[in-house]
Amino acid sequence: MDKRYQYECWLDLHQTEFQNSEFNCEMCFPIPKQTSESIERVNISWGKSIINEWIKLGYKPKPEPIPLGSGLPDSFVESWGPLNRRMNIINTEVKNNAPDASAEFQLKVQAIAIMKSIERIIG
Repeated sequence: MDKRYQYECWLDLHQTEFQNSEFNCEMCFPIPKQTSESIERVNISWGKSIINEWIKLGYKPKPEPIPLGSGLPDSFVESWGPLNRRMNIINTEVKNNAPDASAEFQLKVQAIAIMKSIERIIG
């Protein structure tokens, strides 16, 4: 679909365990050194707007966005590298599979990310 529509931004919604963590959500950025400075600036601003909204509404996100880790398979870098260099991409991670992370909780946290992203797009 990207080939047809040439997207300008991509919000990737994920879940993770957050075992033994004080946090219940986080924002991740593309593989380091895969984006231009201008794309990185937008990713940071976009991601922080979501983090700030999560904090405002009482969720417990990691306070700063984190880059996707090193040691990723070459196939991952080869697949995502061209997209990361062309458009803004950020990833959410929301706690799941825990008594304090109900389906409703997960939906609300991701809905906030989606709503803040739409606000960013339409101004």
